[in-house]
Order: sequence, then C-alpha cells, then structure tokens
Amino acid sequence: GQGKLQNLRKEFAENPDVLVVDYTEDAAPADYAEYESTIAKHKGEEITYRAIHFYGPEDIIVPKTKNLSSL
Repeated sequence: GQGKLQNLRKEFAENPDVLVVDYTEDAAPADYAEYESTIAKHKGEEITYRAIHFYGPEDIIVPKTKNLSSL
C-alpha cells in the first residue's frame, strides 16, 4: 500500500494542475512544531502515509484512483 501511495503522490506532485495534501503517520499525534521536527528526520521513501488527498481535474485524478480501496 505505501509504495502505491508514494508513486501516486510523486506522479500527482509533478502535475501543476493537481494539489497534493499529505497526512503522514508523524502528523497524527503531533502538534505542528513536533511534526516539523520528526518529518525532517525522514527521507521521502521512509515516510508512512495515513492518507494523501489529491485535488484537481477529474480526468487526471479519477483514472489513477478509481480502483483504490482504503490502503
């Protein structure tokens, strides 16, 4: 599941028409200062996502995400 989320995030982040909002495992129990400190310690492939929100044109988002279940 994490690999699929990371690949989707990378692909959508490269598209200027799509807004990507990450919700990581580090953010769950943290205040912003704690989150900023802990996330800085991770490399991109080490980040564990709880959710990623994609906002953009339907014709870009839906074909890549329509078959996803909760990962």
